[in-house]
Amino acid sequence: MKNNLIITLLCFVSFQVSLWAQQNSDINVWVKEYEGRIKSVTESRQKQKPNFQTDLQFSKPDYVVFVPEIEPEKLGDMYNDHFQVFDKPNGKLFAIWCQASIEGAPDQHVAFSRSLDKGKTWEKPHVLAGNKTVAEGIANNGAIASWAFPMVSKSGRIYVLYNQFVPGKVSTNRQHTGIMLGIYSDDDGETWTKPEEIIMPRTSNDGTDTTIPPEWVVWQKPTRVGKNGNYLVGVSRYVHPSFHSKYRTVTEFIHFDNIDQDPPVKNLVVRWVMTNDKVLHSGVHCEEPAIVKLPDGRLFVVMRSGTGSPLWSISNDDGETWATPKPLLIKDGGDPISHPMSPCPIYDWKGNEAGSGLYFLMAHNRYDKWNPNPWQNRGPLYLFAGRYQKDAEQPVWFDGPKKFIERKSGNSFYTSTTQLDGKTVLWYNDQKFYLLGRVIGENFFDGQPDTELYKPDTEIDLSSYSPKKHADGQPIRLGTSPKLELKNGDQQGIFKQGEKIFKNRNYTVVQCPKELNGKKFVRSDIESTEVVCRENGIIYILTPLKDRNQDSVTETLLKLGFEKVAQPETLLFNRVPDAIVTLYQKEVKDGETIKLGKWSLLVY
Repeated sequence: MKNNLIITLLCFVSFQVSLWAQQNSDINVWVKEYEGRIKSVTESRQKQKPNFQTDLQFSKPDYVVFVPEIEPEKLGDMYNDHFQVFDKPNGKLFAIWCQASIEGAPDQHVAFSRSLDKGKTWEKPHVLAGNKTVAEGIANNGAIASWAFPMVSKSGRIYVLYNQFVPGKVSTNRQHTGIMLGIYSDDDGETWTKPEEIIMPRTSNDGTDTTIPPEWVVWQKPTRVGKNGNYLVGVSRYVHPSFHSKYRTVTEFIHFDNIDQDPPVKNLVVRWVMTNDKVLHSGVHCEEPAIVKLPDGRLFVVMRSGTGSPLWSISNDDGETWATPKPLLIKDGGDPISHPMSPCPIYDWKGNEAGSGLYFLMAHNRYDKWNPNPWQNRGPLYLFAGRYQKDAEQPVWFDGPKKFIERKSGNSFYTSTTQLDGKTVLWYNDQKFYLLGRVIGENFFDGQPDTELYKPDTEIDLSSYSPKKHADGQPIRLGTSPKLELKNGDQQGIFKQGEKIFKNRNYTVVQCPKELNGKKFVRSDIESTEVVCRENGIIYILTPLKDRNQDSVTETLLKLGFEKVAQPETLLFNRVPDAIVTLYQKEVKDGETIKLGKWSLLVY
């Protein structure tokens, strides 16, 4: 258990890279950002190495593709992500993935491996693009390669396309900013051609500096669900910072129209659709699209968002155009599937292009909507079995969640599927560390969920924020309410759930102490509240402590003679931890003036 926790924490730490460092194009700044963290993670992983074989069994895998060897002077291999396994009719299995010492390090590269015995054993990986070691990355000025994806032509040629970072050219993130390069192999990966560039069209969501490449990631394998059986894939496009007031990520699509003609990479016909003002978007984030084919021939896509649930869209014309995204529900009229900013792929249980009507979705069945950070703890991962519904608005309805992996965090799965001996295998990256495979069996489709569907609208969980109990406070005093003269056009409200709190903000009451429920409160601007007491009585003030929010009036309250009440903190409105408040009280006298700054709520 201790090792599980350490590994999970390391995965979290390796993910936490400052935005400033990711935007900086100076290789010296880059190296300084990473060198200490790489050293620390390497030392910890080497200590854990004797327990790897035990720890990797936590998710009950049927196949083990790769376990890091932790020899950074030979190969940076502690970060393994974007795991795409594919096959050929000759029975061989192939895997490509993004690998590095830690995510975003100067040794980030595209790794490749093969299995000749249906996944039982795998070759040691070799590097197709990018840098094997940090030293090599420094020598190459940080020319990392990331997010590769495969396609196999009908003749058997394997194409691999990837994002190549151009040193010195960064938009908002080095890992995502890059040109599209490609290579191919005609001998099952024994040899590869030299890279060639595929020119990417610029869009209205890119910056005006044309020397800086777009920011983009293809995170799933292209599948043959496009027009005439051509390859189609969704793309996450990271928009230029000048558009961040509108959105940060959007979804576009790529059609590959001539793969089966076996052209050189530079002559691939790569056709982008749903670009510019036609992109799929909803709120700040709409990204990481995963496409499945429906039995009626339409295409169904699921994307992650920052709104608390995945999004879905539909195409009636082989992926040429797509409908406006909507929140993914358990069924028409049902509850949304709760999910943070984390991968949420959907797959056809019978094969990537089968259109079988049986699907499975990976999601966390959890979202703390009171936490303003969408990249919150992802928690255990669940599988939702889905079934096609012919006449429904949302054409795939889901059973309740079944547990897939119960690690408390670190479950960020960038996955793929293949059919192997008539069974569907999900290939996944446990903790972005081990590369594993697991058969998705009939037990996941028995219609018997083993976990309740999470409903964020009826649950408020502050346990992870350790609300203070305030045992050192005074008992609440339930005396007479005073008469107050309100100032500055302030309004009287009734303190209860759902009430608007401030005149100049749209925050509404989430929780209120039961003793205060139904009392009157002063609805003022958030910046100031002023009243004159016209009769003796008890006034209550709710405000955050300084360690919750710098905009606290606790010091003023104590100077005015207010006392802290022995009641646990509550969440006044949906901002965590900023709106976790403490209750104060005072018996005021006729003629007394109470004037407070930002911010508090006066109840009486």
